[in-house]
Amino acid sequence: MKTQYSTVRQTHSDGAGTRAILFFTPLLACVGLGLAALSARAGVLAKSQEVHVYAGGFFGDNLIDGAIAGRTLKLKDSFTFGARYGYNVTPQWGAELSLGHSLSKVKGTPAGDLDFNVTTLELAAVRHFAIPSAPRYIPYLTFGGGYAFANLDRPIVGTRNGQGVSIGDRNSFTAVAGSGVKYMVTERTMLRFDTRYRYIDKLANSFGSRLNTFEATAGIGWRF
Repeated sequence: MKTQYSTVRQTHSDGAGTRAILFFTPLLACVGLGLAALSARAGVLAKSQEVHVYAGGFFGDNLIDGAIAGRTLKLKDSFTFGARYGYNVTPQWGAELSLGHSLSKVKGTPAGDLDFNVTTLELAAVRHFAIPSAPRYIPYLTFGGGYAFANLDRPIVGTRNGQGVSIGDRNSFTAVAGSGVKYMVTERTMLRFDTRYRYIDKLANSFGSRLNTFEATAGIGWRF
């Protein structure tokens, strides 16, 4: 009787194991095929479009040459955010239109810190690089230019070389260059990490200094 029960239990165990193998083998095969298909399509596709949103840090520079009332005016490091639209002409080359906004301040004014927001509109080329062993990772270089729109809360009033002065904002052109990486989470969704150097001609209408600024952001994007 005991031997018969052991035989039945062994038979039931073998049957359960067989059913588990029969169930999970096709499932694992489907998962494997899905990952293989994603890897095959993870790279940049010719004639594809992308939309990205991002946020991060903006790192400023001196706003003017010299000083006002003995103080150096500096565009403070701040929070930045924006959106990008890209069109990939080939798997290697694409173009991208970016709209960004930085919530900055000018420090060092006689009246204390003043709000100074900067909006940028830029068009850039994007050069993608393929990594055959890790197709989900897409590193890239980007370079281009555009325009910066400045919005100073109120004029900066003080003295310079014994003379009273008033400084306002000024719009000007930009040049940008950077690098980053896109990571394909799914066939259409990606994460993106980006660093950029941005040259801004001037943001002040008097004694304006050429600014060397930097930007580091992270975001999410969609391909279609």
